[in-house]
Formats: sequence, structure tokens, C-alpha cells
Amino acid sequence: MREALEEIPHLEIVGAAETPSQAIRTIGAQQPDLVLLDINLTRGSGIDVLRAIKNRGFPGVVFMMTSEPSEPVRTACLQLKAAELFDKAEPEELLAAVAELASKPAL
Repeated sequence: MREALEEIPHLEIVGAAETPSQAIRTIGAQQPDLVLLDINLTRGSGIDVLRAIKNRGFPGVVFMMTSEPSEPVRTACLQLKAAELFDKAEPEELLAAVAELASKPAL
């Protein structure tokens, strides 16, 4: 996924994390315009990260990813103000959404 993301014009990857605490720290320090957040993280859940950063007022766009999409997971993510939940089995949709955001002046 990272290799595909690096091919998107006007997109700069500013960090990566494996655990929820690393993700929260990195997002807080970097304040990116866009966060790609996997539901399954080492020692925790991306949903916990989403909740934490939104509670702290993170203004950026958050795209969630999972290999097991379901309506309850989608609902939970959207209620916590994720922009969208993507199925990792269909990365083209996620990459297209990222490319569209990256093409806009704010990113």
C-alpha cells in the first residue's frame, strides 16, 4: 500500500505507526491533512485512535481501512467522524479517494 501511495502526486507521507499510542503521538505531532487508519493495529484498534484524535479536535480527514468490512464497523467509524471506511481487498477505491484529496490545494 505504501508503494502505491508514494506514486500519488502531491501526497507526502509524514509518518507511520503500528500501535494506537504511536499513531496518536504521530498524528498529534505531524497534524497531517489526511490519516489512513487501519482498524487492526498491534495491541489495539484503529477505532480507538479515531476516537482519541477526534476527541482532541483533529480537523483532518480520516479514512479507515479494514479487511473485514461490516455495517456495524462502518457505522461506528462514521459516527466517530471518519470520512469513509474502505475494504483493503479493494485498494483501488481507497487510492482513488486519496488521489482525489491530494489533487486539491489544501493537501
